[in-house]
Amino acid sequence: MKKTITAVLALTMALTCLCSCGSDGKDKSNLSSAESLISSQAGSTTANPEQSKSAFPSFKAKDVTGKTVTNKVFAKKKLTVVNVFATWSGSNEFELPALAKLSKSEDMKDIGFLGIVLDVAENGKADKKLLEKARKLYESNGSPYPYLVTDSALNELCENISFLPVTFFVDENGMTVGDPVNNILTESNFRQFINQKLGG
Repeated sequence: MKKTITAVLALTMALTCLCSCGSDGKDKSNLSSAESLISSQAGSTTANPEQSKSAFPSFKAKDVTGKTVTNKVFAKKKLTVVNVFATWSGSNEFELPALAKLSKSEDMKDIGFLGIVLDVAENGKADKKLLEKARKLYESNGSPYPYLVTDSALNELCENISFLPVTFFVDENGMTVGDPVNNILTESNFRQFINQKLGG
């Protein structure tokens, strides 16, 4: 099941890449134009005054460095940004550095950050090559927050994902705030959604 989901997501990303890349395979898109498009999409997703909430799955998972992380991590911050991606995601070039930078910002001290790497593990076993690739992403971005390898609970969550990347926002009680965001976001977009989820 996991391989099927990953294959579908990879095909979706490949089709997206074909639309934005030239025949030489290099990205021809203008980053400022992309940010304008993403900003307009983010702006249209204004949170309702009363945002829907549901429980985020209870989990106990290893991060890419081998440390154990549980859903108790949510209790430490007012809001946690949970970004789900795969090692092959083209969006990693933009989102992961933006999230690493944002998480280090002084005004984000009450906000938690968590990454979930969708494609590293299957049936509780991590693929060594993909784990190493995820670890290199973690290190190259200088991420101060963990990238989790999926456990059974996170696998169930990811089975319902049809587009990557996707970002959830979870409060200190472990409840998701509003709908997840299925889009590639910039640092400014993340800030906008964080403020929305906090009711700002």
